[in-house]
Amino acid sequence: MKAKLDINFRNPKAFDKLGRFTGEESSYFTVKKGEELSEVLKANGHSDEEVAKAEVRILKGNPHWLEAKSEDEKKKVVEVKKDKESEEKRYAELKSEKKDWQANKLKELGAKSIPSYEDGRIKLIMKLEK
Repeated sequence: MKAKLDINFRNPKAFDKLGRFTGEESSYFTVKKGEELSEVLKANGHSDEEVAKAEVRILKGNPHWLEAKSEDEKKKVVEVKKDKESEEKRYAELKSEKKDWQANKLKELGAKSIPSYEDGRIKLIMKLEK
């Protein structure tokens, strides 16, 4: 997928194994408008898995940043959109439940602690259900 605008990414080469900034290189790099996202990410040290996660993250949050040209890319856009819609639907279902139900659901799923805020409980339920 090609970038429709400049997108900044964290530069993994600039950090050591513990995640500390080494100062040897810039802490970020930019995918320029019109460049192929996967090629630039791989050239800057990202694995295939990290590239796929980045594409999905962008398509869920800011799909207007990327341009899908091939049929496979267009299918991926549709698939991510459906996945996002199902997550939003599940979030709405969980939000309609009472706090006690949410807490019991978390216990059933094996949560070690129960967040006090509703948003935290819902997101943890969704995470544990995956």
